[in-house]
Amino acid sequence: MGTSIANPTALESQIRSAWAAFKTKDKNAFAAMLADGFSEVEEDGAGFGDKTAILTMIDQFELTAYTLKDFKVTTIKRMQH
Repeated sequence: MGTSIANPTALESQIRSAWAAFKTKDKNAFAAMLADGFSEVEEDGAGFGDKTAILTMIDQFELTAYTLKDFKVTTIKRMQH
């Protein structure tokens, strides 16, 4: 999504926009928020999914309602190697 964690309000806004794009099946808007090398692990054990897989899933999934609340951003310090 490309937003610095230094701006939690902007990060929350992008997360809300992503969910709205998913709900309205706006694949172009949703795809624009994902990195080209995007990958995820599905909770149902279906394995890994890439950007193409999640965009296909938008057509198969009917999201009728959701609630996003209590956002908290925590910066994790990177370790030096």
